Amino acid sequence: MTTAVAPNQLISPDDAGALTLNVESVNRLASRRYPLGYRGHHHQRCAHKLSKLPRVDVLVLNCGRRSGKSEFAGASFIDMALDDYENKRRGQGRWSRYTPQRWKPKGKSPDPFLHYACVAPTYTLLDPLKRKFQRMLGLADSGGLITYQTTHEWWLIGGIRIDWRTGDRPDMLVADAYDGVLLDEFARIKSEVWEDHLQPALADTGGWALILSTPLSKASAFYRVWALGDPLAAAEIRESTGDNVRVLPNVKCISWTTMDNSANPRIQKWAIEAKARMPDAMWRRNFAASWVAFHGQVFTELDDRKHVSRIDPYNIRRIFAGMDFGWRNPAAFSVWCEDSDGLVHELESVVAKHRPTDGDDSWRGRRFGNQSTWTATAWHLLNKWSQFCQYSTHNWAGVYLPGVSRLAAIS
Repeated sequence: MTTAVAPNQLISPDDAGALTLNVESVNRLASRRYPLGYRGHHHQRCAHKLSKLPRVDVLVLNCGRRSGKSEFAGASFIDMALDDYENKRRGQGRWSRYTPQRWKPKGKSPDPFLHYACVAPTYTLLDPLKRKFQRMLGLADSGGLITYQTTHEWWLIGGIRIDWRTGDRPDMLVADAYDGVLLDEFARIKSEVWEDHLQPALADTGGWALILSTPLSKASAFYRVWALGDPLAAAEIRESTGDNVRVLPNVKCISWTTMDNSANPRIQKWAIEAKARMPDAMWRRNFAASWVAFHGQVFTELDDRKHVSRIDPYNIRRIFAGMDFGWRNPAAFSVWCEDSDGLVHELESVVAKHRPTDGDDSWRGRRFGNQSTWTATAWHLLNKWSQFCQYSTHNWAGVYLPGVSRLAAIS
C-alpha cells in the first residue's frame, strides 16, 4: 500500500464501486479540474493539441532532459483517460457503436471500466512518474481520484485501473488488453515491448499510446517509431537500410529541447551554462534532443593537438584508403600510409554530403580537378599520395566502390 496515507483511508477495488456512485453525484470525474496544478509551457500545449486531433492515436515525443516531457505525459495521460471515461459513459467516440455504459464491479478482482498501462525501463524510473500522477490526481479521501494503490496497480474512481510495468520482461505484458499506454524513456526499452506486445494489446480497444524519450541514436527502435510520423526520418531509414517504413496518418511527432522549458527558467539557464562544461555530443543529446549527436561515431573526442602527427611525405612505405558511405549524413574518404618504421598515419580525408558515387562526366574530368563524384575523389587522392611511395616509380591503385567498375592506373 502507499505510504502517503494510512491503509484504511484507501479502499480496495471491490469497494470502489460504492464510492464511485457516491462521488458521481458531485460529478468529480467530469469536473475536468484534473490534472491538478498543471500549467503547460508553449511546446507542451502544442503537443496537447496534436493529441486531440481526429484519428490520432499515437503521439511520439523526442525531448531534452528536464524539459517537462514527463510532466506533459502525466497530464496528457490523465486528460485522455478522463476523455475516455466520459465517452464510454455516453456512448461516444470509439464507443459510439455501443450503448452508454456504467461500471458494475463484481467480486474482489473486478474487471476495470477502463484499463491503462505505464511502462518504463525499470521500476526506479517509474517512481518519478508515479509521484507526478499522484500530485495531479489526488487521493480520493482528500477529494481526488485515487482509491487504491499498490506497487504495480492503481485504481481510480469510476473503475479506472492503471498498471505500472517495466520493459525488462516483455513477455509479462501479453495478457491484458489496454485502452491506452504510456512508454517513458522508450529509447532504453526493448523494441519488442511496443512492436510485439503493447501495440497488439491496443487492438481490442482501439486505444492510444504516448511514447516519449530522450534520444540515444538513429539506430534505436525509438527512431523507427518516430519515423512513422516523420517523412524525412522514414526516407532516411529506407535509404540507409532498405526497409520500407511508411508514414502513418494516426501517428504524430513533436520535439522540444531543455531550453524550451519556459516553465522553469532555472533549468533553462543551467542547461545553457552546461554547454561549456560538457562534451558537445553529450550536451546535444541530453539537452538539445539531437538524434545525430552520437550517430555513426566510434571515437567522439578527437583533438588534433593530441591525436594528429606530421609525417615526412618521402618516408611513406605504402598507402591505403577507406571509405564510410552516406548520403543524407556525411560520407568520408580517407587515405592512410605506413611509414618506414611501421607506424600508420592519416594523410588526407574528404567529407561531403549528397555526393554521388560515380558519373561519366566526372570520371572524364578527373585529371582536370573534377571531384564531383566519389570515384573521381578517390582517384585524385590516391594519385596525389602514391607518388611518394618508396616501392616503385609506377604504382597501381584500384579505385573500387560498390556498384562501380573503375580501375585507375596511377603513375
